[in-house]
Amino acid sequence: MSAIPIRVGFCPTRWSKALQVMLCKKEGNFHIHRLRVIQLLEADLNMIFRYFWGRQMVHNAQDNNLIPPIQFGNQAGITANSAHLLKVFSAELIRVLHIIACIFNNDAQACYDRIIPSLSQVACRRLGLPRDQAVFLLAVLLSMQYHIRTIHGMSVDFFSNADGWVLG
Repeated sequence: MSAIPIRVGFCPTRWSKALQVMLCKKEGNFHIHRLRVIQLLEADLNMIFRYFWGRQMVHNAQDNNLIPPIQFGNQAGITANSAHLLKVFSAELIRVLHIIACIFNNDAQACYDRIIPSLSQVACRRLGLPRDQAVFLLAVLLSMQYHIRTIHGMSVDFFSNADGWVLG
């Protein structure tokens, strides 16, 4: 069943609902800026995402050296300590050599909410994602209905990428 939507490029209605839940980053701290939003998807859809995009595309990008060396996330053998050490050594080198420099840190907080779906698939294709999988993922993103669950239950209303998706 999972292979048919990918080959044809459509999203079954069961896969077009995402449930958004907010979790505390620190227990008992309910300030809105200290909450983490996670999306709960159907288990088989999550498995498809993990296999095709989490493994195949990333491995293909690593094998073909398409990921820049400054990218420290999601790569084997590279840890958060590596990024920290590079930053410390760079700052020390700047200080010792009296170099005029600027260090830019981009957190990209909540960046996934602002990605244009069609443009994201162009980037995925560049990293080696096959066309049929890119069409399928775009169909899923454009048909996804995001509901919110609170202590009062699940929302009836939803928001979607299909509204104004060309503009992002």
